[in-house]
Amino acid sequence: MGDTLATCTRPDPPASRLTETSPAGSVGAGATRPKRKRSSSAGWPRASASTACARCTNPVTDETLLAWWTGELAAPEQDALEEHLLSCPACADRGKGLAAVAAGVRGLVRTGELPTVLLPAVVERLQQEDRRIREYRVPPGGGVQCTVGPDDDVVLARLEADLGGVSQLDLVIRIDDGPEQRLPDLPFDPAGGELVFAPSADTLRALPAHVQRMRLLAVDPQGERVLGEYTFDHTPWPGA
Repeated sequence: MGDTLATCTRPDPPASRLTETSPAGSVGAGATRPKRKRSSSAGWPRASASTACARCTNPVTDETLLAWWTGELAAPEQDALEEHLLSCPACADRGKGLAAVAAGVRGLVRTGELPTVLLPAVVERLQQEDRRIREYRVPPGGGVQCTVGPDDDVVLARLEADLGGVSQLDLVIRIDDGPEQRLPDLPFDPAGGELVFAPSADTLRALPAHVQRMRLLAVDPQGERVLGEYTFDHTPWPGA
């Protein structure tokens, strides 16, 4: 597995998702899970010029705007926010700017230009777009035999770990006997119990058989401690 995420856009992507899990020290088996659907807003509401305001007296937080963009708001909150955006150009402009930044980052992730760790909202977004996702869930000390299919859009390495009390999370990656690569201060959900790492599917497809080892480190002023070590035994797709 590589260290960035790249996805190829196809006119009619397959609807299924592949999921592979592994108990500690064992090999995971694949299974297909159904896709998920949700309704979403068509775009940012346009505020009327007649209601323009130089500054908003009750500005919407960036977190709420991002939750709206990713479809995480419940229907009542979504309706209330959209009503506010229709009457407040200031918040509507901020929302459009935030969405543009998020979309640009996601584009870099898809083309493999950014090594990336995905938070739950981004994974959910990819699922809703019917991307074909191959997942490997591995506990601390575990290993899995893995591959990448020719139609896979996204590959996820779900590294399980106890993240309680962790303030900084680093990921160290090593392929075979090559040099280590360290990704410092990664975003994570302390209550999620995992780090979701998205390598480049295209890069993995181009690699020969290899073993990739990952190590999660909790870092604080007193030093660092290992939260888990994970082994991925990669084999090219048959016939590739």
